[in-house]
Amino acid sequence: MRPKNPDRQIDLPFAFSTKRGDALRMVYSENVESENRGFVVDDLSAFVGDTKVGYMRIENLPSTIFASFYPSALNYGEQIDGCHIFPEGMDRLDLKEADPVTLAYVANRLSYWARAKTYDGLELCSYGEFASWFDSNIRATRWYRKVETDLAQLQAHRLDKPLVGYVNTRDVNPERGQLGNYSGQGVGSALYQAASLELMRRGQALYLSGVVSDEAKVLRGKFVELGWVDVVDGRLSLNGEAIARSLNCDISVEAQYSAPVPGL
Repeated sequence: MRPKNPDRQIDLPFAFSTKRGDALRMVYSENVESENRGFVVDDLSAFVGDTKVGYMRIENLPSTIFASFYPSALNYGEQIDGCHIFPEGMDRLDLKEADPVTLAYVANRLSYWARAKTYDGLELCSYGEFASWFDSNIRATRWYRKVETDLAQLQAHRLDKPLVGYVNTRDVNPERGQLGNYSGQGVGSALYQAASLELMRRGQALYLSGVVSDEAKVLRGKFVELGWVDVVDGRLSLNGEAIARSLNCDISVEAQYSAPVPGL
């Protein structure tokens, strides 16, 4: 995804600090990359003064825009599974709004993917006729059942479940601002804690990625020891309420949050 100007930037009311006592200012930026198949990327950056010392990218698939990207499982098949089904530039099309020419195009592509019989007269049909052909020739095929299953899994695992994309507290990245030399100062831990608290205020949890660095594994182990990690359907998320209790802070817009738990 390509970077873009964020929709909104918020200075979070969290009073975190580094291990040596430098105050950390947390800035949450919403929707910082061009939309990619319905996924939205937010950024949480940590600053010491005006120096950027770390950031976290948070990826989400919001239910508020999901239907506009995936009116049906066929749109998922096009955009995620990589099956060319729709005419160019129409991968988000709701087929109920398609003209007969487009329906004919889609039917021919479906016949290819599902190895099904093509309806020769489809170029003259209405959506109702297309739907009847689809039910008879496509819906029960192994290919379509897999697309439906994949879409259901996407909804179950990613819809309204913000996920840590990656965390950087070390590398210089000119595109996102050069980072100060604060590696090993607890900045990464503070980012996880601040993100969890902010998402909890928004009624969501921060989900942890299944692919992490060795450093992240160590940090995750400490979170588990502190009782901050929930496991639901095999997926890990940080419990913002548990973090708030550990920091002895009141979760509200005006709340001021204490420093990260010592040792993290």
